[in-house]
Amino acid sequence: MINFKNLLDIIGILIVVLAFLFVGIYPYIQIHNRNLADKLKVWYIIAKEIVKDESSKNKTGAEKKASATKKLVKHAANLKVPVNKDFANDLIQHVYNETKK
Repeated sequence: MINFKNLLDIIGILIVVLAFLFVGIYPYIQIHNRNLADKLKVWYIIAKEIVKDESSKNKTGAEKKASATKKLVKHAANLKVPVNKDFANDLIQHVYNETKK
């Protein structure tokens, strides 16, 4: 049980570090690689619409997030774009946090 808790702590720290890296690197990406910045913005907009759609459903918050993540991954697969579940989950969580502000 302690190992599982330690693993969750490490994963949580890793997610926070990755989020800070993304926030810190995004302005650099906007300047030096406009194409990548535009792609990231498109996925953010898509995730925002999915979260908006899920918010109108009568589900728990965790169910809404899981469903939104699945939809984002499925949408990416339909477009043949390599978006993994972790990225989709983090993006959905970010959008969800933004809508709660």
